[in-house]
Amino acid sequence: MPGTKLVEDKLGQAFGVSRTRIRQVLIRLAQEQVITLRPNKGASVAEPTVDEAREVFEARAVVESVLMQRFVARAKALDLKILSDCIDAEEVAGSELPMRGVQACRCEEHPGLLAALRSAPRSWPCTC
Repeated sequence: MPGTKLVEDKLGQAFGVSRTRIRQVLIRLAQEQVITLRPNKGASVAEPTVDEAREVFEARAVVESVLMQRFVARAKALDLKILSDCIDAEEVAGSELPMRGVQACRCEEHPGLLAALRSAPRSWPCTC
């Protein structure tokens, strides 16, 4: 959630990594404006304005539509089945847990689609 405080120790324990590694990741996320780092206050999830959020969703729509076009052009029957299953799971999750379920399914959707493209990077920064 926007504004949520991110505690280095807790993050390190949750991911099984050192605070040093967590700091490195937090710095990178701050550079990408995903989080905000404040001296003596620590890290928190960024709080974008409505216009900033709209810009992000517009950019995602452009990128995702191009990726989907590439996927469909190269997809094999199994790839289409995986996509169909993901859409079905997303619809079920959305009806059971309105936003949390949808986000969980979307995190699995992107790497599967990109892996099917074969020429795309294997690690997609999921924005969920």
